[in-house]
Amino acid sequence: MSEKDMQGEPRGGLSRRSFFKGSALLSATVLGGSALAACAPSAGGSDSTAGATEGSDLGEAAPIAPVDPPAEWSAEADIVVVGTGGGGLAATLLARDRGATVITIEKDQTPGGATKCAGGFASLPGGSTIQDEMGYAWPVYPYSRKELVNRLREQYQSSNDDRLVGTIADYSGIFLDWAVLEHEAPMVAVAGGSAFFPKTLAEGKVTSYMAVKEVTDYFYQQGQEAGADFRMGTRCENLVVDGGRVVGIKAKDGKTDEELYFKARKGVVLCAGGMGMNWDMLKEYIPTAYRHAAYGGPTPSHTGECIRMAVGAGADIAGWDSWNCWESAPDNGTREWQPFWGARTIFQVPWLNIDKRGERYNFYAMPQQPEVTFEVGRGDVAVAATQMSRIGGRGYAIFDADYEQYMFKMNVAPGAERRPWTKDDPIVEDAMFDKDFSVEFQKGVDAGLIKKADTLEELAEQLGLKPEVVTAAVDNWNELCEKGEDTELDVPYLPEWLTPVKTPPFYGGVIGGCIGKTHAGLRTDESLRVLNPEGEVIAGLFANFHTAGGLCGESSFGGSPHMPSGSFLGGNLLSWVSGYLAADTALAS
Repeated sequence: MSEKDMQGEPRGGLSRRSFFKGSALLSATVLGGSALAACAPSAGGSDSTAGATEGSDLGEAAPIAPVDPPAEWSAEADIVVVGTGGGGLAATLLARDRGATVITIEKDQTPGGATKCAGGFASLPGGSTIQDEMGYAWPVYPYSRKELVNRLREQYQSSNDDRLVGTIADYSGIFLDWAVLEHEAPMVAVAGGSAFFPKTLAEGKVTSYMAVKEVTDYFYQQGQEAGADFRMGTRCENLVVDGGRVVGIKAKDGKTDEELYFKARKGVVLCAGGMGMNWDMLKEYIPTAYRHAAYGGPTPSHTGECIRMAVGAGADIAGWDSWNCWESAPDNGTREWQPFWGARTIFQVPWLNIDKRGERYNFYAMPQQPEVTFEVGRGDVAVAATQMSRIGGRGYAIFDADYEQYMFKMNVAPGAERRPWTKDDPIVEDAMFDKDFSVEFQKGVDAGLIKKADTLEELAEQLGLKPEVVTAAVDNWNELCEKGEDTELDVPYLPEWLTPVKTPPFYGGVIGGCIGKTHAGLRTDESLRVLNPEGEVIAGLFANFHTAGGLCGESSFGGSPHMPSGSFLGGNLLSWVSGYLAADTALAS
């Protein structure tokens, strides 16, 4: 898409990345799934009611037509799994547990997808053995599918599928027993049982970012030892259909460009992530994300090819216009992907935050505010909703050259994730950013994500604001800082957040939300069999979330305090559980 197209769209929206149980952080960067590399779209008609209609100019949202079976298959197995995020790894290992053969395709050279970037599993429903022993379930104990489904119906505006919600909730306990007790996954229950953290994170040996890599690596190793056939560095290109049934995958070796055909005797399980990095698909299926997000995500690989392939084979789309996003994402007008812990970290703390008129807005993300209850202080959801409902769909953060002496006074301890890191933080080595925050800060300045100026007037120009608006807002802010008390907002800043803006150079950013997860995707039944627009099963095709969609209903944004990342399992555990369920269904077919 062109820069003109991006700049011509209004913006706004909601978000959710983590939620709190009391004052404990439950899940950081709750993500799920992996995705495939971009490939040239094939022409293909579809009668999907979701808008991907034959003859429309959809660009990279166009359905990708299936291909016929080859004269000779490259390899065959009982099931073929696409993606090695949590869902793909769960599907792979379950197949081997059941004595089935499995080929698992992954476009990257290393496993884990977006899942490995997460901090832990948000496990809201309960029902697992460990949670039962801890006396935990939500919304009532013991676990009740009926109570949970009834509670969630209003959350999703009664637009979700109760059977799907209930089955996913049931399988969360089944999966946790299988993963943690049977396979001894390195996870421990925390926060009274409402979440599971990797052991190294629970022991304080690593920070939350990419902590789940310990778990994805563990499951990948388990799958290898069990005899799964992993095809790393392999790009999925088309579904193979024979007589209306999906019978395999056409793929291409990423190094040699050799065409490969993998036969699936029982079915293909798509665990390839969502569409958050495909702007044509967002425009078609999630228009508010297309119009409002500062940039896509959660990782660069979520480009939606598997969804397009399934639509090309006749699949329907569910969860139209449903997504969630993370707040305080700096916007430089390019929409290029940014790592979660990159330059944007500087905007995760409460500086002077104003709208286009220079008016301050509330900041709800830290639980030590006495005016903010758990029900109201829902972190990303509330902050992003506030930022993206301002005039123009953006907020503006302003601070000065003394930011380093202030930024660590504003974080939540222990386990703070709303602060820049230091060289001494135990960050997973594969992190997508430099451990020296000063390096990332300068990268942000160079990329135009962090604006830098010698005067407030110059900063205003870079932010796209009127100079008199910025100078007046800073004068007012400095007066509050001198008083040592925020008498302006109905949810006032804490005294330690009142950091004056006096010392040049001055810094700022245009901030909104980036895409955390897309909740629109392939329509499935409660067993995760993919459906066509008539509600009929497409034989041989199964999908996990977030290749599947609709769990959070239609036009659902962000979530409530009980809905981390929009769903009741967060994005991370949702991927694992639904991958397990999809494979369970495929293996029984």
